[in-house]
Amino acid sequence: MLWHGTRQTDPRTIVKTEHGLDMRFSAAGAYGNGIYFADNSAYSHNYAHPVPGMEKTYQMLFCFVLVGESFASPPNNQLKMPPMKPDSDQRYDSITNPNNDHYIVYDNNK
Repeated sequence: MLWHGTRQTDPRTIVKTEHGLDMRFSAAGAYGNGIYFADNSAYSHNYAHPVPGMEKTYQMLFCFVLVGESFASPPNNQLKMPPMKPDSDQRYDSITNPNNDHYIVYDNNK
């Protein structure tokens, strides 16, 4: 279970769509275009959606995320998908930061 801030997008809009969190609407960040999650709500609050007309009230999504095998990486804003696993024809499932408290997925189905 991880947190996701939606900034300017009302979380209800995301929940009501066919695909939910959709890579096509992701913004480039420290790990490229991906869907970013954090295990600490305080971090995701930096990206929380302010509720119009309700001062100091914000919304975030609390998501079940399949991070699978994560590859720990320093920031790299050129990433478009996780790297290949050593001696394998498969990729890692997600990227995590060196502290293992932020996760980035590059697939809508995760």
